[in-house]
Amino acid sequence: MLLYVKDGLLPKPDLVIHADTGAEMPETVEHVHNWAIPFCEDLGIDFRIVKSHRGTIYDDYFQAGAIPVMGFRSCTDNFKVAPQRREIRKIVGRGKRGELLASCWLGITTDEERRRTKSDVLWCDITYPLLDNHRVSREDCLQRLESEGLDVIKSGCFHCPYAGSNFYRSLRSNHPKLFEKALMLEANAERKTLERTGKELRSGLVWGKKLRMLDFIEVDDATCDSGAGCFI
Repeated sequence: MLLYVKDGLLPKPDLVIHADTGAEMPETVEHVHNWAIPFCEDLGIDFRIVKSHRGTIYDDYFQAGAIPVMGFRSCTDNFKVAPQRREIRKIVGRGKRGELLASCWLGITTDEERRRTKSDVLWCDITYPLLDNHRVSREDCLQRLESEGLDVIKSGCFHCPYAGSNFYRSLRSNHPKLFEKALMLEANAERKTLERTGKELRSGLVWGKKLRMLDFIEVDDATCDSGAGCFI
């Protein structure tokens, strides 16, 4: 979307917000600071990083003795949507009841059009520039990024249940400290669940399996494009 703004194909937004969950992959953090922020500065766009008042998503789950679970939007709601909306509220204020005060762009492509949804608040709606202004596929995005010399790694938390076994194998090889933290989060949830209920944790960060069973999982079980995960 930012490249389209540079091209004059999309209007310049007032603000770009990145919600930092505190569990972003290092490649994502590098991309934000080394490319996104300077790029926005060159375009004259305000770029802000917001965080949840609850701290990092990792610490929040660890303290609760839990792990993220598929099908529940608490990650997105608490650590992405809520911090962004609080920041937008600081700018637009409260307004009159039912008054539209802001519009949030989501960069969902035609491959994931099923993820289109309406806003659950009246004061801030959701628009889809890569669906409605321009029909853009994921492959279109990849080709454009390649033409710009950008190698963007897929973003997401390092302890996401939607990531799949291949992601965790890569995490173990390339970011062993983060993989160890993910193991610790899962083990802590197992221990706390047993203490609370007397029962074992039913599944881990890999669908149906624990991370310690990683070498016994042979299928590509990533479900990040299921439509139930985070997309804001």
